[in-house]
Amino acid sequence: MDLEMEINLQLNNFKNNLSNKTTFHSIITFFMEEIKNLLSINDCYMVQFHKVQKIYCIEKFISKDSLTNLYTLSQNEMVPGNCIEFNNCINFILGNKKELTFILCCEINNEINSYQRLLLNMYGSFINYKIEQMFLSLCLIDELKIYNPEKDYPSWITQFLLHLAEKERNSLAQELHDTILQEQIYLNHKIEHILSKNRDKMLVDDLAEVKELIRDNIYYLRDMCNEIRYPFLIQESIHQAIGGMFQCTELRSNIKVQYRGTDLTCELSEELKINIYRIIQELLNNAIKHSDATMVNIELFDENQKLFLNYSDNGKGMDMVEISKDTRSMGIFGIRARIKSMDGSIKFETSPGNGLKVFGIIPI
Repeated sequence: MDLEMEINLQLNNFKNNLSNKTTFHSIITFFMEEIKNLLSINDCYMVQFHKVQKIYCIEKFISKDSLTNLYTLSQNEMVPGNCIEFNNCINFILGNKKELTFILCCEINNEINSYQRLLLNMYGSFINYKIEQMFLSLCLIDELKIYNPEKDYPSWITQFLLHLAEKERNSLAQELHDTILQEQIYLNHKIEHILSKNRDKMLVDDLAEVKELIRDNIYYLRDMCNEIRYPFLIQESIHQAIGGMFQCTELRSNIKVQYRGTDLTCELSEELKINIYRIIQELLNNAIKHSDATMVNIELFDENQKLFLNYSDNGKGMDMVEISKDTRSMGIFGIRARIKSMDGSIKFETSPGNGLKVFGIIPI
């Protein structure tokens, strides 16, 4: 194995093992062990440096030389991700959290070769990225705790959470497509192969029944993947995307969808297209599952830099008082959250026996 292949192998192993570490302690413990193995040393220790008060917090007693190393380090700019070497000590600047800088110090006895130094620098960069992302996530969680989601949830947080949800939807759709769906397709071909070579009527009839069930599963899984993923929205217009959704709705329910969409004068962002698609999807799901509607009318048009979405159905309607008590029911909370994340407004009109009307306005 040449040196380049060996380095790539070491880095891949390091990244794969690091990906399983989810706490600060587990990341640091893993990093320490990797450094000890790479440099054949026994001594590593964590240091916290307060950038304002210029105070070090050290987890163990250290030698006079190590103290000199820390003093010299404090006179230099400590950039996260850097690996700084003084005398017989290597210092990894792991990351910052508010006024604190986290440093991993390693005392060495032998000279470091170019191969070891390359891996150390790469390891330090990976660790710094992992820790910085963790600190950013913790800061976000702390900020989320401040807000009451029913009153003053800021739109940027809603956008962030919706973006994460879309990524998870996409990952789930890809996983379903690449595993379960492919297995069902393989089973279908396998049964077709067996049927082509078998003349036992009872067995053929039983296998034909199984084949039909598998084909139903294939269609269902494909439909599910298309429903939860969104990449096709990027290539298609919003009218084409929701048009396909209307066809699926009419195929799997007794609902007739009437759609009126004008050519939009403004280009819609990917985020706006996804949110409009999800809002209409949620309204249709509500109509199928809860409203007993047979007719749905949807309008989508833009005017004066605003996008208008109007929805109505002939379902059984609902009590607005009950909606006010439980805004999370029947997807209403999710619809409102999406509209608010785009600085839009939405109005619901409904009463028992009179269907549902929804009026949404979103700035473009």
